[in-house]
Amino acid sequence: MDAEIAFAALAERWRREPDVELGTGFGSVPGLRTKGKVFAMLQHGELAVKLPAQRCAAMVDAGDARQLVVRRHTMRGWVVVEGVDDDVWAALASDALEYVRG
Repeated sequence: MDAEIAFAALAERWRREPDVELGTGFGSVPGLRTKGKVFAMLQHGELAVKLPAQRCAAMVDAGDARQLVVRRHTMRGWVVVEGVDDDVWAALASDALEYVRG
């Protein structure tokens, strides 16, 4: 499945939440926000999500994700998931939303 289509479906799902809005991530990439904070975005055709540092490290160590790097800066608390999988993306976005909500 195409990443842009998959992210659009994800965004449509989360737009039903009263505190979630579609906007941009870092720069001009499509992103999902709650209370002005980005929790998920489409980064070069891959899903990037904000999660607790320990979870990010565990995902990277397991080979399930890689750290997000923006302009040579490693973004702490952010991972990128390769491949398009609606179920995986939905679960990660849900976890990211709950994490950012606090």
